[in-house]
Amino acid sequence: MKILQLRFQNLNSLTGEWRIDFTHPAFTSEGIFAITGPTGAGKSTILDALCLALYGRTPRLNRVNKSGNEIMSRQTGNCFAEVTLETEAGRFRCHWAQHRARKKSDGELQAPKHEIVNAETGEVLETKLRNVAEQIETVTGMDFDRFTRSMLLAQGGFAAFLQAEPDARAPILEQITGTELYSQISIRVHERRSEERKALENLQAELKGIQPLNPEEEAGIQAQLDQQTQAAHLLAEDIQNQTQAIAWLEVIAQLHTELNAIEEQARSLDTRLQEFRPHQQRLQLAQLALELEGAYAGLTALRRANEADTNALNACRLDLPKLVAADQEAKSKAETAAAELERTKTSLREAQPVLKQVRALDLRLAEKQQPISAAQRAINLPKEQLTHLLAQQAADQTQLESNRQAAESLQRVINQNSADADLVEKLSEIRVRVDAIRGLNTQQSNHQNEITKAEREASEASNALAKISARRKQTQHSLDEAAALLKHQQETLTQLLAGKSVKDLYGQQSELLRQKEVIVRALEAAASIEQSRPSVRELDERAAELQRTETELKRRLDEESARLSSLQKEHDHLETECSLLQTIQDLTEARHQLEDGRPCPLCGATEHPFAHGQIPRPDQTRLHLLDTRKALKSAADAESALKVRLAQAVKDREQLGISRKQLEANIEQAQQKLDGYREQLGIAAHAAPPYGQWRPVLESMRADNADAREQIGQVLNQAEAAENARADAAKALEKARESAAQVENATLTATHRQTAANQLLERLNQELETLQSKRASDLETLAAMVRTYHVDDLVSTGPDTMLAQLTARRDKWTARQADLADLTKAIGTLEQQLSHRGERIQAIVSELTSKESELKQLQSELAQIREERQAAFGEKEPD
Repeated sequence: MKILQLRFQNLNSLTGEWRIDFTHPAFTSEGIFAITGPTGAGKSTILDALCLALYGRTPRLNRVNKSGNEIMSRQTGNCFAEVTLETEAGRFRCHWAQHRARKKSDGELQAPKHEIVNAETGEVLETKLRNVAEQIETVTGMDFDRFTRSMLLAQGGFAAFLQAEPDARAPILEQITGTELYSQISIRVHERRSEERKALENLQAELKGIQPLNPEEEAGIQAQLDQQTQAAHLLAEDIQNQTQAIAWLEVIAQLHTELNAIEEQARSLDTRLQEFRPHQQRLQLAQLALELEGAYAGLTALRRANEADTNALNACRLDLPKLVAADQEAKSKAETAAAELERTKTSLREAQPVLKQVRALDLRLAEKQQPISAAQRAINLPKEQLTHLLAQQAADQTQLESNRQAAESLQRVINQNSADADLVEKLSEIRVRVDAIRGLNTQQSNHQNEITKAEREASEASNALAKISARRKQTQHSLDEAAALLKHQQETLTQLLAGKSVKDLYGQQSELLRQKEVIVRALEAAASIEQSRPSVRELDERAAELQRTETELKRRLDEESARLSSLQKEHDHLETECSLLQTIQDLTEARHQLEDGRPCPLCGATEHPFAHGQIPRPDQTRLHLLDTRKALKSAADAESALKVRLAQAVKDREQLGISRKQLEANIEQAQQKLDGYREQLGIAAHAAPPYGQWRPVLESMRADNADAREQIGQVLNQAEAAENARADAAKALEKARESAAQVENATLTATHRQTAANQLLERLNQELETLQSKRASDLETLAAMVRTYHVDDLVSTGPDTMLAQLTARRDKWTARQADLADLTKAIGTLEQQLSHRGERIQAIVSELTSKESELKQLQSELAQIREERQAAFGEKEPD
């Protein structure tokens, strides 16, 4: 990140607007420059402006918001900071600003505004305070903490770093740059190294106690693994066969379920058809009624309209007499009113001259009354204004005298405390020095606590080292006893095995267990063969029965098919005959034109038996056709039922064939398994019994196997008990070795802990002496800075109390200056108001004199006109 330009206004002692262009040759020609000046000149303010523009806060002021702004210059109403910077992402301009209400020095602080803009395009990237900070971190790669640790170091922290002793610089530098993490990592690495070394030693001790297998034991375990693998393969094959049989049974059960569902559905449809037949005739009648629905709706509408018209006519007939009487009464009233009107017109013609004179006088009175009212209103308003202005004039005169007295009193107080004027600029520097002393106090207190802790740690380490030395002797004695016990248990186990190994016994036991599993599987295969052969015979019997059923169903199906064909032909013949009879019945007009001896235009016959009546009726034929249709439907249903039964019988017979093949395959598979088990059991092929006589032989072999396993089990139990005792002794020895290793590690740890505690105590004492010296020096410097302000003894009051006193005095000085300025401004304003209001009072008095004279003239003219009207018409109204 490269800073190109900095602008700011009204920050600390630098009032007004300032601009620094870092691209100017004066800054770029040498490649490096310094900002110098006396205390309070504004060097730190430039760096504060840079931090404000970027992050909205400074190292000295963590937060600048609506609640408080200690960086805005006194007696100003606004401030801002703006920086133009360049990064790999481009050029950007960051602007921060805050102002008081109406930008007055005494206004309430408003919320600050912060924005970041693309300096090349002018696009505003962000205006929200939190989002601006995130955007700046994105374009610069640094947040406020990283910026103040890598590019801008705080003034107080860097000064402490430069003035500290070499041993004390490391923690101060870590605090400035935020690298305390690396010290913590170093401590953690040392602790982790000790833990891992301890774990390695424990593993090495355990490794010494592990005895590797000899070649005979390894070969025995490998042979046992091969046998278990072969047994697992046999079990997998058996599981696969059983799974196939289960799947076949599940398919059969599913097919039976589907068949039952279809039959249930057919029965449900037949039931619904039977239930619907009583409603079929009603449905037909409803369809006929539906054709007449339109005409019926029209008729209903006409009836309703006729009824409404009839009701309206009756109502009119009832109202007619009332209307006739009302008409006669209205005519009588009209005649009376006409006569009265005529009389009134005659009286008006006689009094017309006098009324004309009275109306003219009334008009003159109204004309005179309006200007009199206007003149009275014009006089009342200035009178009210004059009264109000006189009251304001007296109040402002009193306030002016009070303000002048308050201003003189306040000026005397300011002159008496003129030394506090320097606090406006110097207080921030004093606060920095107090903060540094406060930090030194905190560090000194922390060092005292750490020294106490280090002394306690050194004492505890010394005591722990003494205790561990005593434990070391006890651990060595326990180790010797555990080694002797392990040797005794090893000799006992060797005598019990009598030259054999536990591995050999376990190998024999495993072989007997494998033989037992083979015998059990062979018994299962023999039982499967014995059970499957009767099932094959039963399936053959069921297949023969199904074959006979299938032949009978085919015969019945052929008979039903022939009967259905005959009924279909008869049905077609009857339908044709009904159609012809209907045609004959419909050709009535054509029959009247037939003459005997002349050929028929349709059929060419010369005889016409239906021309003179004797027309055949189609009723008998139709009845016969209906009976034929019922028989045809019954035959079709019977044929469908026979086809379903025949398909079911064929399906069942095919399923039985599949089941028989599966049983034969199972028998063959069981025989193959028996042959395999025979080879595993070591029985020669010529000595093997027939497949149906294997059960007694296998039962005898299973009993012999059980006896042999019982004998070996007893020996193994005794050997296992001895082995457990030997293992317990070995564990005790290992535990004793671990205890010895732990004691040794604890001795090293306690020694290291004691040495480290002593070194830490020595370093902390040196750092405490350095801090005490630095604190005394800073107190002397601070006392010299505040000596001109005549504060109390700094040692007795403390820096914080002194700072609070100076801050209060600075605030009082600022408040008094503001109050004096307000009073001076208020005095000037009151003087202007008094002068202007006096001129207005003189103008209003002159205006009132003129208007009162005009009002008297108008009132005299009005009284003369009223006398003339009283003489002519009295108080009566002409209209």
